[in-house]
Amino acid sequence: MTRLAAASLALVVAGCQVGAGEGWVRGSAFLPECGYGEGGEAAGAGETLDVPLRFFFGDVHGDGIDIRLQSSGAAVDVTDGLTFAIRNRHDVVAEIRANGAATVPVVAEEPPVPLAGPDLVARATMYLNASCHDSFVDFSHGLGTLVLTSMYAREADGDHANIDRITATFTGLSFRDERPETAVDGQHPWATVDGAFDFDYTRGRPAQPFP
Repeated sequence: MTRLAAASLALVVAGCQVGAGEGWVRGSAFLPECGYGEGGEAAGAGETLDVPLRFFFGDVHGDGIDIRLQSSGAAVDVTDGLTFAIRNRHDVVAEIRANGAATVPVVAEEPPVPLAGPDLVARATMYLNASCHDSFVDFSHGLGTLVLTSMYAREADGDHANIDRITATFTGLSFRDERPETAVDGQHPWATVDGAFDFDYTRGRPAQPFP
């Protein structure tokens, strides 16, 4: 193998490592158009939902960080995934340092920034654009709790240490599409999931398709 070929192979291997990590998302969902649950006499009954996670991505912007967990590195409109938008990662880092974990409420609508004390709040969105590509469901207002035990940090940003690892769990994270036109026999689409993720922050985004 020539040096150029070896170098090219090394770049390909390195590129495949972007977004590497471990995690899972499992629960139940009521999405009859996609085969999850039924209408009629069993209206509202959910079925098992399992989102295999193969791509992990963090995007720091100002004080916040967006965390994306996906079934692949493809564009959002052709994959399944879950995102968390954490408003102040510095306060999360400080809370973990002080107490070993940071419990962050996941809210449907962001509250005002507190005048005092830590700013611990996140938003969550789930999308099923691979397994449910023929139907648009709005799961953009998650409710629940995210418990983080490690968060990306940088001394240059005022944090106490340089940390790459992002680790968290969540239980009973719920989503519901309240739009009137989505109801089936009076029941709106919903999903409730548990999960966990553990990955090193890597600069990079899900793939952008090109013609």
